[in-house]
Amino acid sequence: MIKKSFSLIALLILCMCSYGQVSIADKSSANSFPLSSAQLLNDDNDATSVKTVSHLFAGDIGMVTGKIPAVKTELSQTSYLVIAGTIDNNRWIKELAAANRINIDSLKGQWERYSVYVVKNPYPGVKQALVVAGSDRRAVAYGLFDISEKMGVSPWYWWADVPVKKRKAVFVTINYFVS
Repeated sequence: MIKKSFSLIALLILCMCSYGQVSIADKSSANSFPLSSAQLLNDDNDATSVKTVSHLFAGDIGMVTGKIPAVKTELSQTSYLVIAGTIDNNRWIKELAAANRINIDSLKGQWERYSVYVVKNPYPGVKQALVVAGSDRRAVAYGLFDISEKMGVSPWYWWADVPVKKRKAVFVTINYFVS
């Protein structure tokens, strides 16, 4: 009886952990976001560390795919966009929340908590946006670096010479994730 109960609990925990997780693939699927084809969008009003981590994330994408995406502060013509920032200082995240395209309620008043969303048609001319919204600047860093690690970029690539797995393309699949 104890063995069966333990097995059931382990299965439930595994199911709960796998719900809403960010996954990375080499090929497109029905709900995937083509990270290797995206530009990054920051807000000038966000913390300097958010801008720094966005550039580091762009570099991580470049190490994996061989193509470093542009990091912009104004919306430009692109089909795919990564919006990364804090819920209090990033106007793009505020606009999406005000339009009920993303729900940031679980981040308000929290420390180091982030959410990842894929939003279809967030702005005219943009097919999809991958949004990494953080309760604070560290949360944004955790969110972007979590995706980097799932792409195959080890946090130790610089200090320990851990090789980065190369891919022709990177696709992110997610429904909704809150750390």
